[in-house]
Amino acid sequence: MKKTILATILAMSCVAHAQTIPEKAFSATQIALEGAFDAVLVADYQQTSKIDGFCDGRVNCSIHETNPLLGDDPGRARVHNYFLTTAATHAAVSYFIDPKYRTAWQAVSLGLETAVVIHNKHIGLNFNF
Repeated sequence: MKKTILATILAMSCVAHAQTIPEKAFSATQIALEGAFDAVLVADYQQTSKIDGFCDGRVNCSIHETNPLLGDDPGRARVHNYFLTTAATHAAVSYFIDPKYRTAWQAVSLGLETAVVIHNKHIGLNFNF
């Protein structure tokens, strides 16, 4: 839990720090996109956490993790660390990328992540907020 809190603080500090540097400042749209990406990432995390044991007792069920960075059957710690790292890395890239490309980067990332969550929902993996 301490690692999660620390990583979240560090990731969000990139955005907060960017606001103090005029040429790095995030627009209101960019802040909203970063927050939306994080929200969808949390949904994906919840879905991925439910893969283990999903097929238990189900006939003809073959759901498994398809992200090659996680592997077919990732452990809980690996899933947790992957999503934590993804959130922090996305915030850092958003900070360091040229601001004129930032909105496109965030919108494409959000779109791809949303597509993953929708696909997961269609195969029966749900999430809760």
